[in-house]
Amino acid sequence: MILDEEGLSLARSVVLAASAAGRTLATAESLTGGLLGAMVTSVPGASLIYRGGVITYATDVKGTLGGVPAEVLDLHGAVAAPTAEELAKGAARQCDADVGIALTGVAGPAVQEGQTPGTVWLGWAVKEGRSGAVLLHLSGSRAGIRAAAARCALELALTLVQGEIPLHEPGADVVLDPAEAGVADDTFEVGVADDPSEGGTADDRCRGAAPNVAIDDSVEVAKE
Repeated sequence: MILDEEGLSLARSVVLAASAAGRTLATAESLTGGLLGAMVTSVPGASLIYRGGVITYATDVKGTLGGVPAEVLDLHGAVAAPTAEELAKGAARQCDADVGIALTGVAGPAVQEGQTPGTVWLGWAVKEGRSGAVLLHLSGSRAGIRAAAARCALELALTLVQGEIPLHEPGADVVLDPAEAGVADDTFEVGVADDPSEGGTADDRCRGAAPNVAIDDSVEVAKE
């Protein structure tokens, strides 16, 4: 899979913003399997702000390595808001980072725990004690879903390292649907569902994370 220029540009923004703010970042990844960490560490100077990450692919490892309490996994499963939130908190705690970001979801093609491919929870936590999760609805191939999830995570990370708290609390929907955009499979137009509880539209959530970016299955990682 190519780390496309759009994603790399976003990763550079995260590193620069975190450096300027003196904040550090840690990640926990399931469906992306280290892709998010690879995007961050492709940027020269990432070592100044990136503390580390964990890959918690199996459900039980989300508990033993990711720090998700057993009762959360038993009650909610691997693909759920509380699980994503606990993964983000665990990543920040284990890596002693200011910001934790976590991804857990279904890349496909099979359904998992009754969740359809493209269902992804993006968890976040900050050292000040706030945490939450955002629901992503992604569409496309397995590779496209994983890449789009990583880019949305970078967009959220950028907000958090700048000291801002996400507008939406758990349950907010981020919709990436190539069919609605009228473009080819694996090419994403980013939009955001309105959150009725907020009484308005937040159409900048994750905007720019993956607009009109074609994904393929080769591997290309920039070296520091």
